[in-house]
Amino acid sequence: MNDTPHRTQPAPGTDTAPSDLMSRLRQAFRLIVHIPDYDTYVRHLQANRPHDPVPTYEEFIAMCQERRFRKDFLIGKC
Repeated sequence: MNDTPHRTQPAPGTDTAPSDLMSRLRQAFRLIVHIPDYDTYVRHLQANRPHDPVPTYEEFIAMCQERRFRKDFLIGKC
């Protein structure tokens, strides 16, 4: 039988940095209120589509708002 825990524990003597904790809390809050995370999107683009241009923060927010509030996505059409 395997005694390995399901979650990996931090190495002894290391601690989660407060800035990492704040980053995770910000990300969780944004997910709750449906505000996408620009930094995560940029990392995704760089890793998966390195030749695509990276939008500015303002362009990213406009793109997300357009995607969220487009008319063909609204629920309740008859």
